[in-house]
Amino acid sequence: MRLLILVLALTCCLALAFGADARTERSRAQVNAFLRQQGLTRTPPGYEVDHIMPLCAGGKDSPENMQLLTKEQHKAKTRGDLRRCWKLRREK
Repeated sequence: MRLLILVLALTCCLALAFGADARTERSRAQVNAFLRQQGLTRTPPGYEVDHIMPLCAGGKDSPENMQLLTKEQHKAKTRGDLRRCWKLRREK
């Protein structure tokens, strides 16, 4: 339940901060295609699927733009991605 609340809060914050770009729907089918390419049926425990080029920075929601990162790596990368997207948004 706490995780759900955290995800909802983060989604709302991203939507407010970045507008429609942050609300770009992530395709579960694309994530599944990426996992199949890696020979996996699901995301391994302790890992998360990451968009190499963030969607808010114009990255595509496709397997070619995805990678597996540990949860810690993903958290750190996401912080940098958010800064990058914020900067891009301010430059518009």
